[in-house]
Amino acid sequence: MRRADGWGYNRATASDADTTSFALRLVGGDASVLDRYVDDDGRAHTFVGTHFGSWAWAHADVTATVGIALADAGEDATALRRAALRDIGAWNSFWWTTDAYAVARTLELLHVTGDIPPAVTVAARRWLAAARPAATAFEAALLLDVATLTGASADVRLGALHAFRCDDGGWPPSAVLLTPSQVDGTPGAPHADGRRLLTSATAVAALRRYGGSA
Repeated sequence: MRRADGWGYNRATASDADTTSFALRLVGGDASVLDRYVDDDGRAHTFVGTHFGSWAWAHADVTATVGIALADAGEDATALRRAALRDIGAWNSFWWTTDAYAVARTLELLHVTGDIPPAVTVAARRWLAAARPAATAFEAALLLDVATLTGASADVRLGALHAFRCDDGGWPPSAVLLTPSQVDGTPGAPHADGRRLLTSATAVAALRRYGGSA
């Protein structure tokens, strides 16, 4: 939902960094609205205010999403890039069941803000080699992204994504979105995108990136 300070996930929640980033990339607008979510260390927080508890912590998956939105708008995302590079090895997802989201989006942030340093490429390839088989189409798309962005062999990841594909050309819902406890960040039960939009969009974007060789 559109508000004066950004966009909210729904009518009941305040504006947040993730939703605002996605909306700005889709419809455009003044990207400076994202500044309030970024701390002095260049890390992004989903919500602003200590009353949000763990939802207002700095999150690697959100830092990447905000950084990509800033770069997409032609704004300076240097501080977020630096934060991502400082946090190598701690690219963990807060809002998603799979760390593949944080890893893939952080690699994308590095890619769109200059380059992916060789040491990061090596570390990401090692992470990919040790990753479990994708449990959902959403995760399969993210693992394909990691392979594409690091120049790793993508045949297995591509095949896994296609294996999830439905007869109508889309992908099935993925139960991957978390609403962690605001008290301590305990993940809780995942939620699926019932209309398949998030999963299918992520899959299409990964295939386009693969086809264009990042």
